[in-house]
Amino acid sequence: MRIEYLADHPEWITPLAQWHFQEWGKQLSPWTFEEARAELHSHQKKTIPTTFIALNENSLLGSASLLIEDVPEWKTLSPWLASVFVAPEYRSQGIGKKLVQQIEAEAKDLKVKELYLFTFDHEKYYLKMAWTLFEKTFYHAQPVAIMKKLL
Repeated sequence: MRIEYLADHPEWITPLAQWHFQEWGKQLSPWTFEEARAELHSHQKKTIPTTFIALNENSLLGSASLLIEDVPEWKTLSPWLASVFVAPEYRSQGIGKKLVQQIEAEAKDLKVKELYLFTFDHEKYYLKMAWTLFEKTFYHAQPVAIMKKLL
């Protein structure tokens, strides 16, 4: 497995946008597939926003992004770890953890001192990686945990 910039592999933008939209589209409505694809297309290397993908030979395994803003209502918090996703058949192999670590390393290289994320249901997962609970709140009437990590 290798982790690389999505910007170096534009052929994976549409399949990745499909995964993201299938995973979070209902929860993030009115977000659309076209918006998901356009957002990923705008991501570059060594800057924010950026996305890393996990690859194995010719298969896309997962992704993670570093964003300036993940939720407009929380503009005062920035930047964000977002879109951590591993294809179901590749889960429980440490791929998600490696993607998160890559985003953390990239953020440090970009002189970021603190990083945020929000999750609907994976708070325990991030606690195990030394993230702390910042706030419990609601997004689109659904409970979420906003988490923070000092880098």
